[in-house]
Order: sequence, then structure tokens, then C-alpha cells
Amino acid sequence: MEQPAAPAGSPGRGWRGRPPRDVLLLLAGAAALVIAFWLVVRLRSLLVMLLISFFLSFALEPPVNLLARRGWRRGLGTAAVFAAIVVAVVLFVGALGSLLVAQVGDLVDAIPGYAQQVTTFLNDRLGTNLSGAELAEQLRGNQGVRDFVNGLAAEAVGLSTTLVGLVLQGFTIGLFTFYLVADGPRLRRAVCSVLPPGRQAVALRVWELAIDSTGGYVYSRVLLAACSAVWPRPCS
Repeated sequence: MEQPAAPAGSPGRGWRGRPPRDVLLLLAGAAALVIAFWLVVRLRSLLVMLLISFFLSFALEPPVNLLARRGWRRGLGTAAVFAAIVVAVVLFVGALGSLLVAQVGDLVDAIPGYAQQVTTFLNDRLGTNLSGAELAEQLRGNQGVRDFVNGLAAEAVGLSTTLVGLVLQGFTIGLFTFYLVADGPRLRRAVCSVLPPGRQAVALRVWELAIDSTGGYVYSRVLLAACSAVWPRPCS
């Protein structure tokens, strides 16, 4: 005797044995989304460094391409560009540091004069009889001033630790940037090879246009800043 057919819209026997394929795909997609979010949160600092390296490679690749067209190997050309940037940064930091040291020295030398001006103002306005030496001695023995100095020392230690971390991050970004610049053409070919044949030329052209535009913008701004520092009036 034949079994009656199941009414329309009612689940068949396959529903009882295993869940439908759409439900499995939905659960797999949700699990993949959660895993991807977890990886992004855990690798956030690394992803940020990769993004910075990618932008820096766009800015540094035009001079490397110029050296490569003149017969330089890309690795050697990248090293030469990096060396020039390091020298420029060292010279800039040295000039800024010497200026900062000079300004701090002038401030330290002017402190006795400032103290004398403050004591003169207090004596004239409040009728006190203070001197700069007495004010300095009172400040040295004040507990609040000591706590402030100790806090500055602790902050200096924390600042040095932060500076070491920044140096390590900068070194990592430099390594990523060096690889992206030195192997730029190979990386572009590898990425474009996964695209459909009709879009490979377009993607490669857009990528090269982004490199040229970024490099032109960065170097024009650097040239404008150098011009403003050396000869401010015509560049302002």
C-alpha cells in the first residue's frame, strides 16, 4: 500500500536526519566571521604596521624605479634610498636636538633672573621681604616640588620604555617597507595573477598610477617644506 504524499510546505524525511545545507553554510559563515574578527583584534598592531609599510612603499618606489631604469639592481637601489632617508632623518633630528638643547640652556640660565623678577613683584605688591635665594631654598625643601620631580623621573623611565618600543616598531615597518619596495614588481605580478585576464592590465595600471601619485605628492611636499625652511618668504 502506497504512503500518502507529504503536504506542500511540510518538512520531509531529510530534515529529521540532518540539518539543511543552507543552515550549515550559515553557521560556517558566522564562525568564519567570528574567527576573522578575532584575528583582526589580535593582529591589529601588525596590520597597522603593514598598512603603514604599504603606504611608505608607494612613496619610496618611484626613486627606486628611477635607479632601476638606470641599471641599478632593485635591492641595491632600495638600500641606497633607505640610506639617504636615514641620513636626512639623522641630520634633521640632530639640528632639532641642538636647537632644543640651546633653548633649554637659555631657559636654565634665565631662571635666576625670572626668580628675581618674581620676588621683586611680590615685594612691591605684597610688602614682603623675599629674595631670590630664599625663594629657591624654599622651593627645594617643598614636598610638593619633590613629588613633582619624582613624578617627572618616573615619567622619564616610562618614556624611555615607550621610545624603545617605537624604535622596534619602526625597525619592523622598515623591514616590511624594504621588502615591498625591493620586490614590488614581483608582488604586483603575483597579486594580479589571481585576477581574471581581462582585469590584470587594469589593476596593474591602477597600482602603478597610485605609486606615481603618492610619490609625487610626498616629494612635492618635502620639497616645499625644504624651500620654506631655507627661503621662507617666496614659498609662503
